Amino acid sequence: MAARWASRPASQERAPCAMHREASQRGILDDYLETPRMRVHLYHDVRMAEVTDFQRQRHFHGRYRYPNAQMHQPDEKLQLNRFLGEWLEHGLAHGHSLDLPELP
Repeated sequence: MAARWASRPASQERAPCAMHREASQRGILDDYLETPRMRVHLYHDVRMAEVTDFQRQRHFHGRYRYPNAQMHQPDEKLQLNRFLGEWLEHGLAHGHSLDLPELP
């Protein structure tokens, strides 16, 4: 399975040190399972990334009361950002990447 990164223009947020990228994964089980898909906000000046959309859900809060109507975990945003880091580490460790841009 290869992690696939596709460029995505920044919406109305325009900043010289930030950009949005869309990450998705393709594999042999695509017809049977929903594969990971997320939108990532990259902050070039501090070399950080933040998941802003995941599986068609947007705008995650830093903390949630539990239980809640959406059934989010109390630390949902933290878990998504950790998942992104682990997913990228796995891709790099196993040689899965497509011409990722260098950060300035």
